[in-house]
Amino acid sequence: MASRKELETLNSTLLAVLCEKVAAVSDAPTAATARALRDEWAALQSPPSTNQKEERVKDEQRLDNRNLMLDFLEGRNEIDWMPKS
Repeated sequence: MASRKELETLNSTLLAVLCEKVAAVSDAPTAATARALRDEWAALQSPPSTNQKEERVKDEQRLDNRNLMLDFLEGRNEIDWMPKS
């Protein structure tokens, strides 16, 4: 089971991968939430904007998505969460 502290050591890409893994082994409502978080993360992956205001907004959205993934994954035991080295 993953604690929030352990999950916070992972980057957002790994959190998105964990959401994908949860989606693959969970019931439909949980899988839908996991996929939505992963899809939102994917949508936020784009080259940096030259517009600083736009980039700040995207940074806030990325942070919000990260926090939502952390909240969702905290305490889950459906998957072996620790990345393999």
